[in-house]
This record gives sequence, structure tokens and C-alpha cells, in this order.
Amino acid sequence: MNTQCQRILLHFAENKKLSSLDALSQLGICRLASRIYDLSKQGYIFDRKKKIIKNRYNKTCYITEYILIKRGIYEPRRT
Repeated sequence: MNTQCQRILLHFAENKKLSSLDALSQLGICRLASRIYDLSKQGYIFDRKKKIIKNRYNKTCYITEYILIKRGIYEPRRT
């Protein structure tokens, strides 16, 4: 398992949800959907919700917010 997936799992150990914006700003992960896909292949189950936000130009944008429903086969160690 790569370190981006580990960071996501550690985030879910302490937080209920994760959006693509939060993943970029807090975890340094640009392609959250790809990492969620990787984790899904390992048995993790996520709920997905679309959120409406305003961008810096005050235009409406949609982002995805992920909520971990079921843990998979791998649990990262906390250090």
C-alpha cells in the first residue's frame, strides 16, 4: 500500500469525512478519487456525496466528499 492511501486511512481514523479539497490542502493528495478507487479494491467501502461550493471567482462548483463506511483488509499503524 502506498503512503497516500495510508494518509487517507489515518485521516479517517480521526475524521468522519474527506473531500478532494481537504485531501489536497491537508494531506497533499491531488488525485483523491484514484486513491479511493485503490482502497475500494482492497475492500474498503465509501459513501460519496456531492457538495456545492463557490470557487474564488464566485462560480458554483461541485466537489465529492467521501465517508468511510467499512474498513478493508489493511490498517495503517499510527506513529
